[in-house]
Amino acid sequence: EEYDLFSGCIDYYSMITAYHFSNFELAERLSHNAARFYRGVGGMVSVHGRMYDALSNIAVASRGNLRRIWQIRHHLKIMRRWSKNCPENFLGNQLLVEAELASFLNDRSEAKAKYYTAIIQFRDAGILMLEALANELAGKFYIKIGNPYKAIPMLEEARRLYRAWGGTTKLRHL
Repeated sequence: EEYDLFSGCIDYYSMITAYHFSNFELAERLSHNAARFYRGVGGMVSVHGRMYDALSNIAVASRGNLRRIWQIRHHLKIMRRWSKNCPENFLGNQLLVEAELASFLNDRSEAKAKYYTAIIQFRDAGILMLEALANELAGKFYIKIGNPYKAIPMLEEARRLYRAWGGTTKLRHL
């Protein structure tokens, strides 16, 4: 089967966009061709590709789907290796995936710690969009566990960061 780099690139960015706009099934469907693209390109494209691939898998996973959990853990294994070598660039991505996985597995204390640390990591690195995403996902986590008092400030911070980043369509989505 011949691989079309252009189509892979479109699927990569479409996967990220679908994830940001809560179309997790579409993001997961696009992830296979997107993975062929981001694995071949490398660099930060690969980092973000793995993160969104893992986040999409978590979003559509069911408790008994061991194959999907294995894929997420495989992404994390690679992300941890990158984080060890250059935490400034990679640690936030790893922590955010770990937070979502902990939330999925109902490990509340681990999820809280990982969300908080991911937010700080993205803030320190100056990555507005991912700091916004981390705040958004943490806010949704707190809603899920029934704590609106923690959720509301995090979602407000996510909105503020998306606005500062220029994500006006994402603001309307939230």
